[in-house]
Amino acid sequence: MKKVMILILLLVLSFSVLSCGKKENVAEGVPTIRYNDVPLEVYTINVYKTNGDIAIGGNETAADHVKQNASRVPFTEISDGKIELVNGSGTDVSYNILFSGLFDENGELLGYTENALSTLPSGRYIICAQVSERKAEFSSVYVYMAGIDKK
Repeated sequence: MKKVMILILLLVLSFSVLSCGKKENVAEGVPTIRYNDVPLEVYTINVYKTNGDIAIGGNETAADHVKQNASRVPFTEISDGKIELVNGSGTDVSYNILFSGLFDENGELLGYTENALSTLPSGRYIICAQVSERKAEFSSVYVYMAGIDKK
């Protein structure tokens, strides 16, 4: 009887360890801007798309897009913590996320680097990243804008 109880307990513990995980509302594999390992809400713009023959977009910089869309960017209240850009992955797609700049809430470029994101002083900022997506039949470039309200 003791052996059966130990076996049941081990199975329950194994199941609970394997079933634990982070639940996210972000599509799996998509690049993200994260605060303490939780994806921030982003405003996304597809700025370039090509299938090899036809290309659409690509004439404006990331700073231009932030300036034009600063009022549409959702802001998340944060405190001290780790802010990072996390690359995505997939079986039929490859991603590359690159830091494009840190802006004030009005879309003006500030002089901070990606390494300074986790040590910003209090204020409202827009983190901008450029994401390239490559699939077999096409490639796209997106601008991600995440607003943070650091207290």
